[in-house]
Amino acid sequence: MYPYNIVEDQAEELFMEANIRDIGIIAMKPLAGGALEDAELAISYILNNKNISTVIPGMDKIEQVKQNILAADLNFNDEMIKKCMEIKKKYSDSFCRRCGYCMPCPQGIDIPFSFILKGYYDRYDLKEWATERYTAMKRHASDCIECGLCESKCPYNLKIRDMLKGVVESFGF
Repeated sequence: MYPYNIVEDQAEELFMEANIRDIGIIAMKPLAGGALEDAELAISYILNNKNISTVIPGMDKIEQVKQNILAADLNFNDEMIKKCMEIKKKYSDSFCRRCGYCMPCPQGIDIPFSFILKGYYDRYDLKEWATERYTAMKRHASDCIECGLCESKCPYNLKIRDMLKGVVESFGF
């Protein structure tokens, strides 16, 4: 079981090797933690990969179950591939995979957790829940002095300083 979606595709070689060895791969987080809105496209993208055995999307509404079923029947085509590449490009410098390589922050900011809470705040309509947890943190995104050390350690070349400014915009500090 491994996170795999339009944005998080760094394990392709591992999946190919697993397929050669007849080892199944379960793709989790097909919507990139809620960052991807087109569930049909996202699931179809995964199911189109011959190295993936199955996908386990999270669902909390009957409409989502129906959407996911429809994705299994889609004929993945060139237009869909183009959309996937556009999505990948959009998130290429701003999608945190929570690997933690950016840590420790000299200012004590828990960078990955800040991004997780921003996701809950912005995407899941859990503003109060996310704000309580963000407020309880010892250091906040607003404490960033923009030293850039985090960016120099990030294997995905994310624009972490800009992303932390986005956290400040969401929470106000």
